[in-house]
Parts: sequence; C-alpha cells; structure tokens
Amino acid sequence: MLTSTVTLTGTRTSTPSPSPKPGSLGDLVWIDANADGLQTPGEAGLAGVTVNLYDSSNRIIATTTTNGTGFYLFDNVAPEPYTIGFVLPGGYSFAPPDSGADDSLDSDADPLSGRTATIVLAPGTTNGTIDAGVYQPANLGDFVWLDRDGDGIQDAGESGMGDITVRLYDRSNTLVGTTTTIVAGFYLFDGLRPGDYLVEVVPPPTYRITLQHRGTNDALDSNIDPSAGRSALILLCSGGTNLTIDAGLYQNAAIGHLVWHDEDGDGVQEPGEGFPGVTVTLYSSSNAVIATTTTSVTGEYTFETPPGTYMVEFKAPTGQIFSPPHNSPNEEVVATPIPKTVAAR
Repeated sequence: MLTSTVTLTGTRTSTPSPSPKPGSLGDLVWIDANADGLQTPGEAGLAGVTVNLYDSSNRIIATTTTNGTGFYLFDNVAPEPYTIGFVLPGGYSFAPPDSGADDSLDSDADPLSGRTATIVLAPGTTNGTIDAGVYQPANLGDFVWLDRDGDGIQDAGESGMGDITVRLYDRSNTLVGTTTTIVAGFYLFDGLRPGDYLVEVVPPPTYRITLQHRGTNDALDSNIDPSAGRSALILLCSGGTNLTIDAGLYQNAAIGHLVWHDEDGDGVQEPGEGFPGVTVTLYSSSNAVIATTTTSVTGEYTFETPPGTYMVEFKAPTGQIFSPPHNSPNEEVVATPIPKTVAAR
C-alpha cells in the first residue's frame, strides 16, 4: 500500500575548494669567468648576493642571500606571477642574458636593472632555472721597447718607446680600443669585459717588429707576430690582469764597406783602390747564409739586416790573394772585417 505524498525541505551544503599548492623559485648566482652568459665547468658560485622577490605589483615580498656556493631559494611561494631582482655586488657587472639554448645554464638578469622577466609559477612546482651571471672587469697591457740587438728579449739598458699606437680587437676582429704608449713605453687597456682579445702594435716608419716568443720568461719576450703585427688570442678572465703582452721594435742595421785592389800589398786602403764585382756573402752567427752581393764599380758593398751578430766572407777573384789583415789601428781601412754585433741605428 502506498502512502500519501511527503515533501522534504532543508539546506544544501557545499564542499570548499582546496587552496593551490605553493611552489618555489631559485637557483644560482655565479662568477661568469669569460662573461659569455653561460655556466661552464669550473665557474664558481658567488656567496652573499642579495636577491629580492617581487610580486605583480612590483612590491618586494621576500629577500634572501646566496649561500656559500651561490645558490638561493624562495620556498613555499603562492602560485602567482613574480619577478626576481639581483643586487649587484660592488665591482661586478651582469653577464649578457639569455645566451645559448639551455635556459638552466644562462643568465636571466637584465644587465641594467638586475631584474628578470615575469615568471609565472604553477601550483606545486619548483622553478630552479632563475640564474644570474656576474663578472669583474679585466685589464691587459705592458710594454713596447727598442730591441737594440734584435734578439726578441728585453735586455738591461733597452729602453721603452713612447707614442707607439696599440690597438685591441676582440675574437671577432672588432676594434675594441686604441691607445698609445707613454714615454716609458707602457700601455694599458683596463675595464675590459672578460673574453678573448688580440693586441696589435703599429711600428713607426723604418721600424720593424722583433722576434716572437724568445727565451723562457714570458714577461720579457715579444708577443707580437712580426708578419701579422698582432698577438695570438689572449683570454682574460673575470677580474684578471695580464701585463705580459710586450712588443720589441728595431730598425734595420747596415754592415759593409769596401773591397779594394791593394796595389802595394800593405793591407791598408789607398785612394782609388776599389775593386768591383767581388762576391761577398753574409753569414749568421750559426754559419747560415743570410745574403750574397757583389761589390759596386767603386768596390763598395752593403747588407741591410736586423741587428745581430754576423760574419762576412769575401771570394777572392781568380789570380788574387787577400792582403794581410789588421795593418792599421783604424778598422775602417783594414783589409778584412771581423765578425761583429750590429746594433739598431
């Protein structure tokens, strides 16, 4: 049997939605040794850097500092839009942002403001890719000197050369700066962004660049390629100073004089005794042939050569013999020259 209709009334209850799960933001502030904007092996984190967390209204809602290895973290953060601001330590600059294709290895700080772009944090997630690379400026320079003996090594008494033009290029061959040496021969490019550089030295007219990379002391050699006028690539790291990039310059020297027909056989030059067409050979101190010439119609010959130690050989014409040597106290009129070191003019 059915009952009569019954009407039920009451209040409907609702279940509240759960709060979105918080997340976290953070990662690394590192010393970008080559200032390329990428974290590479061996580049250390920087401790004690202040990092601020900004909300969408540009208010600082949290502040922390990087730990001993350069890491920082904002934990238990509501899933909202944020920006992170890095406070640049004194003496540092920010590395270029967004280098390379791996967002976990690049720098995210704007070089001018130190702030990141807006970061939208999803509920319950961790964004551990918000990094900042920083570097200290570097310096490069040293010395241009007169290499009087042309041996490519700075010797005692060899003075610096002032007013010599020196140019600095980056690895892409872009001119970065130009300077000139001071009176004592020194030059300096300072406040440089770390990276690879080339130094170019411009010799004055009649001067040439000396031998490169001679000896075992890099602080005393010449680093400039004589044919190119430039150094090899020089890597400057964050905060580094390289004051070993030197250049030796010299002027060619001349060795020579006269072959004469010694009519009286006394080994001393007399007027009008020049002997033309005689073969004369120039040798290095290691007995290597440097050059060969013949005497002029007046019996004279000259070799123009870098400073150094040389020997001169004369080939006696058929039927001729050499006069006795050193029969005069005046070397300008003796019969045969002796090996000598020729200094720069």
